Amino acid sequence: MLNAFTLSGRNVDVSPAEEQERRQREEERRRAEEEERRQREEERRRIEVAERERMEAVFAEERREQRRILETILEAQAPSQQRKETAKLTKLTESEDIEAYLTTFERMMSAHEVDREKWAFKLAPNLSGKAQLAYAAMDSDDAKDYEQVKETILLRYNINTETYRQRFRTTKKQEDWSYRDLIVRLRKWTKDKTSAEEIVDLMVTEQFLTTLPQELRVWVTDRKPKTSTEAGQMADEYVQTRKSTQESKTNCF
Repeated sequence: MLNAFTLSGRNVDVSPAEEQERRQREEERRRAEEEERRQREEERRRIEVAERERMEAVFAEERREQRRILETILEAQAPSQQRKETAKLTKLTESEDIEAYLTTFERMMSAHEVDREKWAFKLAPNLSGKAQLAYAAMDSDDAKDYEQVKETILLRYNINTETYRQRFRTTKKQEDWSYRDLIVRLRKWTKDKTSAEEIVDLMVTEQFLTTLPQELRVWVTDRKPKTSTEAGQMADEYVQTRKSTQESKTNCF
């Protein structure tokens, strides 16, 4: 018995063998497409697993390094006040994470109740590389203030308020983080804000900066406004200065 189908407006008779062969080809094509999709999905999963393992290794190494620094410091400390005053941090190396190093330093200074006025003095001998160069370039009076020393060093590593802002917006929980770990990282963006009003003003300032043209945004950000009101005043001053300059040039012609 022959089957009939339309080809270019004409009915064409197809034998059962031909019809079976056509169906087999369609089935083979379908299986080939499914196999291709399966392989693509396996490749995607393989890449995701590899990336996740890479990130886990990075964070694991970071935690090991922090523990190593902490253990070294603890071994060097004695319970007496005299040993607290003479305690020294292990020297910073170029391969170490500067933020982790400073965080460990701060925790150890606090744990051993070292006066904050002495922190910069305690830190300085242990700096090296970029951190040491940043410290050496500071004014002698500023170099006594730990917070200014820390800010100067982090700037040399291109870590500033904008860095924390971007991390705040993009950070996601990793598999080996607890939710408390995530909160600690998010809090770095607001580490110097203590009240709800300050937090709100910080968010207003951020939103305000995102609305500015790039050139104006960079100009205002570089001047580190402390409040949203100050940021607005800076922006107005910039626009007014540019306007006056343009008018002066026009009058010259």
